[in-house]
Amino acid sequence: MTKKYKPLTKKEKAVAAVVTSALVAAPFLISNSYDTVVHASSSASPGSETLDKIGNMVIPLNQSAILFDLKSVYGAGSGGFYVTSSNAGTAFSEPDYTEKGLLKIRPLNAGTATFNVLINKDGYYYVDTFEITVDSALSSSRRFDIADTVKRLVNNPNDYADSSKVKKLLANIGSAKLPGTIEGNHAPTVDSENPFTNRELNKEETINIGKIESFFKDQDGDPLEVIPVANNAFISLIKGSDDNWYLKANGGGDNTQFTLIARDGRGGFVESRTFIVTVKNQKPELKGSNPFSNLNMAVGSQSQLEVDSDLTNYFTDPDFDSITVSFEQNDFVSIWQDGENWYIQATENINSAELTTVVNVTVNDGWGGVLNVPFNVRIYDEFYGENQPPELVNIPFTDYLSKDAIIDLNNYFIDSDEDILHYSIKVMNSNNVVSLEPIGLEGSFLTTNDIPFLGAIREIIASDGESETKVDVEIRRSHANPFPQIQTLYLGSSYIFDLNHVFSSNINFNDTKILVSDSENSESVTASVYEDHYLKLNANQLTSELVVKLLAHDTEVDKWYQDDFILESIPMDDELGIHLPTLYPGSTGDGLWYIYEHTTVEPSDTGAFLTYASGDYVKLQTQSEGTYTVTIDPDHGERVFYIKINR
Repeated sequence: MTKKYKPLTKKEKAVAAVVTSALVAAPFLISNSYDTVVHASSSASPGSETLDKIGNMVIPLNQSAILFDLKSVYGAGSGGFYVTSSNAGTAFSEPDYTEKGLLKIRPLNAGTATFNVLINKDGYYYVDTFEITVDSALSSSRRFDIADTVKRLVNNPNDYADSSKVKKLLANIGSAKLPGTIEGNHAPTVDSENPFTNRELNKEETINIGKIESFFKDQDGDPLEVIPVANNAFISLIKGSDDNWYLKANGGGDNTQFTLIARDGRGGFVESRTFIVTVKNQKPELKGSNPFSNLNMAVGSQSQLEVDSDLTNYFTDPDFDSITVSFEQNDFVSIWQDGENWYIQATENINSAELTTVVNVTVNDGWGGVLNVPFNVRIYDEFYGENQPPELVNIPFTDYLSKDAIIDLNNYFIDSDEDILHYSIKVMNSNNVVSLEPIGLEGSFLTTNDIPFLGAIREIIASDGESETKVDVEIRRSHANPFPQIQTLYLGSSYIFDLNHVFSSNINFNDTKILVSDSENSESVTASVYEDHYLKLNANQLTSELVVKLLAHDTEVDKWYQDDFILESIPMDDELGIHLPTLYPGSTGDGLWYIYEHTTVEPSDTGAFLTYASGDYVKLQTQSEGTYTVTIDPDHGERVFYIKINR
């Protein structure tokens, strides 16, 4: 919707000028306990129109709350109110009141908060924006009505020629009425003969409290609408078909606090004092002595609790309510049930020699009756304060490392003290002589550069500066390098690699491990082994620098081969076609021609074929639309590309 403005008349311009003068002069002419009326600038969400019904206000910090009747402010047909505060730590609206068409703003701290009221009226959305400033030095609200003052200034300008008369006039400014209030209307009042008293109900009981409209009076005789506001749903206050109101017990829990608001539809309202409704209930009891014994546990240890599988056997409820029993979890212990048994696990780290945590067994009857039965768990760390050596969590299982592969030793060692680990190795030369002194590594990566050409790494040492942890290995250079450093695939294509081509036929490729790392999308490339010895890579999405780790297992001699390579998935240039050197790095001249001779196109009955284009590209030539699969197989099934092309 578009908001339109009509031009101001001469009289309106004159009034505006006088109002502006009065507002500018007011801070100097009236005492500091007053403030000017300032309307909020409005901002709206897309698809909504702005309103300006509630102006900015300054309220004292010690004021309990301010209340508006939103239906009176925004008129008939308004509803669906939603209120936000930009600074709830300064002032906030109570949502229970907003749901009833009331705006209750409660100050918390000195400062300013911007409020947005979203209104649904006659199928359109509107937004009203205003500011609430909470002032800790004020004793009363600062918002004033200057309408009568302005009329006198406009109609009798000569009577207020000097500042003393203007000051006297401004001294008569009164507090502004609340938005939505009709002139001359009297707000309802609470009938002192019908006080709101606290009530107590039995479970599932409903009592008739009569016509609560009679608890209020209205001097003008306006019909009153009474709105109950509750802080929870354990008790309902509902109006029956006989126009009487009923209190109904729905469930147990905290006491339910009720406040009744009577409004007259003309901006007048009154809020009753809060009354409390409770449900009569007796909480569960322990049948005998506490069955949950105090425990002593080492950090990280696990123990079985010596209790029944059905914990309700230890408790009873005087009201015969159905009870539930649960363990309170905390940061130091976790408790769970497995079959017929209950188990407890202590945390791995307590940052002290010992601590004692209290675990509560909570018994609930569903009506607010709660029994907590505590027991203590003492957790101790006998090694606290002593340096812990690095811990070997996995043994490196790679036996043969390809030239571009990396073993990150941080994946195999950890330090419980979170010390920085330094690594060194001992190597064996071609004469099977192991070095006496370890060779330090610059970081945590182990590569073929650290392995003698005809030797091996025989020991890995992890040190935290005070202590060491060692592991015996035998890692050699692999002379089988099945993949180039960077392997490229076209988007939507597949690459088939025969693992028997590089490794021995004794390898059980069902044990082969394929680790694909992609921080952005783990599904960009998928890898799998099929028919026991074929590795298949599918380029599903565009990606770059995706690391693939291939670990193949030779079961005859129980050796593992590791090769790492970077996989890239790229789009195809529709004009140029397939660039053979991209798929087969290092191939030139006759090698590219040989690759070209081993290409086929399917379906073959369309007359489609590949032809050489410029710059070592091959291009699909066809007169028919459809999806074609180009197969490139120069190694007789050992390395095959399947490339899909749409025409």
